[in-house]
Amino acid sequence: MKADKAESQKWDIGNDVVVAITWGENCFGIPGNNQMELAISRNAEFVPGCNAILPTSDTFDPELESIIGFADSCFGKDQDTVRAMIEDRFGIELKDGTKLTEDTDDTVEYLYQGLDITISEVDFHEISIISDADSGQVFDIVFWDLTLTAEQEQYDYQIYLHKFTSYYGKLDTYFFSDYSSYIYDNNTEVMFGGSADAYDTYF
Repeated sequence: MKADKAESQKWDIGNDVVVAITWGENCFGIPGNNQMELAISRNAEFVPGCNAILPTSDTFDPELESIIGFADSCFGKDQDTVRAMIEDRFGIELKDGTKLTEDTDDTVEYLYQGLDITISEVDFHEISIISDADSGQVFDIVFWDLTLTAEQEQYDYQIYLHKFTSYYGKLDTYFFSDYSSYIYDNNTEVMFGGSADAYDTYF
């Protein structure tokens, strides 16, 4: 829990099952973010809290894999084509996009808000489509939720962290925030995470 103060009790209840209960104050460095966690583990060297070593999965989350493959298929196309592909894929309408970059920038980014998308247990309400200013080709798609509490941001991050690390193992992490990434298909980088200060989740 990365808490300022915490305690834990652990019981071996038989059949290689361990149950642990942990409480923490000011978790993840957020004053007043006090949490209680109940954890159940089998056949793992268990450490209570977010440092638990979880069993490795034989398969990756199929919904995440599908969305990553879809995004990969969008790259290299223009903004209008990618917008239409996203609308068709999610059954939504991307309208009134806000341009977040200047005409002199190297990239062109449009942000679409007011959406309601769930990808593998995590909700998103904004999408950014980012393209190269010279070629017009899209190279980055970002799903956002910019209206989170610090607790929800951490919860969403832990969901994705478990799904990715249980299959891919150790990921690259970024010291400035709760971001992690890995390289998909030797070419495309997948990043996910969020900021407890800015209250966002990013995929």
